Amino acid sequence: MLWIDISLSLVTLYSVFLIYYNKLYKGLLLAIPCEFAWIGLWFYTGREGIILLSSGIVLLSIKRLREVLSD
Repeated sequence: MLWIDISLSLVTLYSVFLIYYNKLYKGLLLAIPCEFAWIGLWFYTGREGIILLSSGIVLLSIKRLREVLSD
């Protein structure tokens, strides 16, 4: 379980790095599946509050991705 947390954290940090350094489209496309993976992991471990937080991040990411694609 520790290796799953570490690898998923690294991929999430990389997606944040991409978003921060003007590669928004690639970063968002990587961030959305990462957040779904976190939701699945936290659903499996039973952390309901974090699931709601991560779901909000997914919704905001999808909204931002739509804005980027429409420009």
